[in-house]
Amino acid sequence: MTDWARHWIEFPLTCLPGDHLRQIGKTVGGQPISAAQVGVIADSIVGHLHLTAGDRLLDVCCGNGLLTRILADHCAAATGVDFSPPLIAVARRDHLAANIRYHLMAALALDAPTLLAEGPFSRLLVYEALQHFTPRDLDPLLDGLLALAAPRFRLLLGGIPDRRRKWRFYDTPRRRLDYLRRRLTGREAIGTWWDPATLARAAARRGLACRILPQDPRLHTAHYRFDVLIENDAAPAEAAGV
Repeated sequence: MTDWARHWIEFPLTCLPGDHLRQIGKTVGGQPISAAQVGVIADSIVGHLHLTAGDRLLDVCCGNGLLTRILADHCAAATGVDFSPPLIAVARRDHLAANIRYHLMAALALDAPTLLAEGPFSRLLVYEALQHFTPRDLDPLLDGLLALAAPRFRLLLGGIPDRRRKWRFYDTPRRRLDYLRRRLTGREAIGTWWDPATLARAAARRGLACRILPQDPRLHTAHYRFDVLIENDAAPAEAAGV
């Protein structure tokens, strides 16, 4: 299998210091996505989380802090966490603000005492990172996040590859052949493709409301990814659309 941990430590070092989008894989056809696309991503996160000026945000797998910095303008404080030393170094150098703190920390080994000194967090985010975890990781990942959450919170798992729509991503014979070749060598380009029902069941086991959300159709990923909102911030929401 692809060693994603090694990839996100080594790959950013091959990018130019200011090539922030490429450093975190925000590319299409090898080219960085547009500023407009970044804006749609940020707006969708703010909307799904109902991020407000009184919130404290925990951004796990924050990468180089590109999105964390934008989101910090919408809340009281933001804490970014990532396991990659080069990405956290860029975050601290280029995407810092008075209300942001960054920590070098793995998502499956969150240091609760350190983070709770800046929390608890009313809003939590894991964006375009769940693909680098396995189904076996899901319960410890969620439990680690929930241990840091405020009594009323919203957690957004964003940009999740949809197992039901895999062939919309591998949408040509050439791309499908490349996928099969990569599978044979254990280097599939995306990582884990998730069934939305798996995530809905994980939330239900914890007595939490869960909504499976389509991505904004303007996003270049909307045809094969989805978002998940897990919450106890309000009265139980509508049933998961799975």
